[in-house]
This record gives sequence, structure tokens and C-alpha cells, in this order.
Amino acid sequence: MKSIYLIISSILIIFFALTACEDKGGINSIDDIDIPLENVSFAEHLFPIFQAVCATSECHDDNSRAGGYSVTNYPNVTQPGIVNPGSPETSRLIWSIYWDQYGFTPMPPPLSGYLSEERKEGIWTWIEEGAKNN
Repeated sequence: MKSIYLIISSILIIFFALTACEDKGGINSIDDIDIPLENVSFAEHLFPIFQAVCATSECHDDNSRAGGYSVTNYPNVTQPGIVNPGSPETSRLIWSIYWDQYGFTPMPPPLSGYLSEERKEGIWTWIEEGAKNN
């Protein structure tokens, strides 16, 4: 009888753990974002990615500010030095996402798979185009 109670309790705990988190537009909602080769929009193309991939708990949200950096709004994302408009190769954001080329701390962690080449290139292009708040 005790084992049946334990099994039922375990099933309920697992069920509630899997269904308790509300999807707030995470990774799945950004999968449909196609980043163009030019005229990259911060609001339309990049900000949703920053929110879903980077501004997570204990990372780059306003509370945690991992590495002193938050991506919760345009002014935070475009801090001087982190993003140098018109100069992606001098921007620490680029150094982090192209960590293997610049010898910098990789962000997001390489095994996460969240930052595809298309997304990396989109960030590069956006900075190269002046990192506009568009």
C-alpha cells in the first residue's frame, strides 16, 4: 500500500512540475524569426531573441546582470563597449558570440544551441548597420 502511495505521489509531483511553468514566449516562439541579410530590426528580429535566450533567470536580466550586463531593453543592450555602433569587431557582444574567433567567454554557452549562425550574423549586421533602435 505504501508503494502505491509513493508511486501516485511521484506521478503527481512530476505532472505538476512539468505543467506549472507557463510558456512566456521562450525559445519556441523565436524559432520562426527570420533575420534578413540587411535592415536588421532590433525590435522585430533581435530583441525577442535576447529576451528568450539571454534575459533568463540568473543570466542577463535586470536582477542578475551576469557579467554586469542586462538585455532587457535597448539602452542596456547597447552599452558602450558592449555594442559599438558601426563597429562589430570592437563590440564585446560580438566577441562573446564569436568566442572561438576572439578567445572570449562564450555566450550563450556553446552547447545550448540557441544562437544559430543566422542569429549571430544578424547581430553582427545590426551592429554594423549602426545598432539602431528600430
